[in-house]
Amino acid sequence: MTWLQPTGPIIVRVVEEPARETTVVDVLLGSIGLTGLVLLIAAIAGLALGGILVWLKKRRGDSLEITAQTLELSPTQEKR
Repeated sequence: MTWLQPTGPIIVRVVEEPARETTVVDVLLGSIGLTGLVLLIAAIAGLALGGILVWLKKRRGDSLEITAQTLELSPTQEKR
């Protein structure tokens, strides 16, 4: 049975596909996608924080009325 086995090693060469080139369009689409993701995360975080602040104000019983003081200023004309 030893006469059926090959005498030398069998070398198998694996040829990989060439890597795809990165173009300017790929970079632009990637950056736009990343910017959109950051914008979405910022919007969600802002809405969540705003909701928490409104909820805390309502829970503490702070009044939401305007407490500004009017100065009742009116323009005056200079007489000559």
